[in-house]
Amino acid sequence: MILESMDTETKVEAVSCLHDNYAWLLTCAQSAVVVDPSEPKPVLEALAESGAGLRAILLTHHHQDHVAGAKALSQTFPGLDLVCSDYDFAHNRVDGAKVGLGDGDRREYNGIKIECLLTPGHTLGACAFYCEQASAVFTGDTLFAGGCGRLFEGSAAQLHQSLEKLAKLPAPTLVCCGHEYTLDNLRFALTVEPDNLELQQRFKEMTARRTQNQVTVPSTLAVELATNPFMRTGVPSVRADSGDGNWSDAQVFAYLRRQKDAF
Repeated sequence: MILESMDTETKVEAVSCLHDNYAWLLTCAQSAVVVDPSEPKPVLEALAESGAGLRAILLTHHHQDHVAGAKALSQTFPGLDLVCSDYDFAHNRVDGAKVGLGDGDRREYNGIKIECLLTPGHTLGACAFYCEQASAVFTGDTLFAGGCGRLFEGSAAQLHQSLEKLAKLPAPTLVCCGHEYTLDNLRFALTVEPDNLELQQRFKEMTARRTQNQVTVPSTLAVELATNPFMRTGVPSVRADSGDGNWSDAQVFAYLRRQKDAF
């Protein structure tokens, strides 16, 4: 799926990889960067179709299903920047990484401008990459369409804070996540907010897409704020599901994450 961004010269493309992963190709003119290439072949095919030259590889975290294609792509395109968070870089978690970015650090690749947002929780070194010109944020396994990542290393408080950071981006921002988990996430969301009409409609539309073997991503931040319970911990209808009206938003988030783990 290729999308025109708000900047008509910039395109965002979901590249299906492995069983249910997505790499993301961001192109502007004849330049491209790729986010989370879990395998090289689909990315190389997308690059060939776009006619753009690859300038950098951006990795949201160190898990193999997000980084496994980086080595082969680096060999195919010598001199690429291989970029990860400063945490993953300092702890040598990404083989061949050349650049570690901190929160708010920026890079530019032949006109493609990206900003790193540190988003620990799923892993301690997780980050997202925001491209304002494309109105897109590449969230890896931190924020999914309709859900959020599991807690493999960080705490629920950390992941909640990371989602709050992402929630401050402009509402039309495309949410470009790492997996096709949307229907399962929305099924859980409906157990939390069964009367949410926007959520009901979203589930209907996404079910129709998957029936036709179409992708369900990207979504937008506005859609997530309206239908994703992990982004709505301050909303009364979500808080009611926790069973304790005195909990903080972070405590509600932790409860929801536990419930989703057992779903």
